[in-house]
Amino acid sequence: MSAYLGAQIRLGLSPLVGALIALLSVFLPGFLLLAAVLPYWQKLGEHSWAAPAMAGVNASVVGLLAAALIDPVWAEGVGDHRDLGIVVLGFCAMQFLRTPVILMVPGCMAGSLLMAVARG
Repeated sequence: MSAYLGAQIRLGLSPLVGALIALLSVFLPGFLLLAAVLPYWQKLGEHSWAAPAMAGVNASVVGLLAAALIDPVWAEGVGDHRDLGIVVLGFCAMQFLRTPVILMVPGCMAGSLLMAVARG
């Protein structure tokens, strides 16, 4: 979304440059923060008193990600049994065939479009 908006905003630059600037503006701070904190996070995990707290933080993150998956993604993206079939096939392709995500996104989109055309 940020790349799209960066390409659409008129900055006097090419749309590709605007998209790149917007994309970097969104993701670079998080990556820099991760790079700065990760060595300290790993050292903290070596302490016996911190390991249970870190396990709790990790469990909380998993819970938040699951909640984000269920409410906006699942509730809005999976409407009927056909959509569920695409989800299951995509999951199986990633899990068992080790299909790269870069191929899964367009593949699931193509499956969804084919289902929409078949519905009429």
